Amino acid sequence: MAQIAKMEAQTEIKCSAEKFYEIFRSKVYLVPKICPNLVKDIQLLKGDWESVDSVKQWTYVAGNSVGVKTAESIDEENKSITYKVNRWRAYKEL
Repeated sequence: MAQIAKMEAQTEIKCSAEKFYEIFRSKVYLVPKICPNLVKDIQLLKGDWESVDSVKQWTYVAGNSVGVKTAESIDEENKSITYKVNRWRAYKEL
């Protein structure tokens, strides 16, 4: 049976909106260094760091969870990225 879960976090950023977008657009591997209290690690599983169909595994601090995400769409004009979570499970089960 599928479970629907929602996770939200807030953190203060000290950079421009353009730089923040660029990090999530092509340098998402920096996120664990920027906010280690929220994200433990991000690994590239398929593709590259910039492509829409690339698969990245995010390891979150909250709940010791792992989500495998792909960027579903990237809108350069509006500086928007939509992610899709493909798999979600407890980290201890890995």
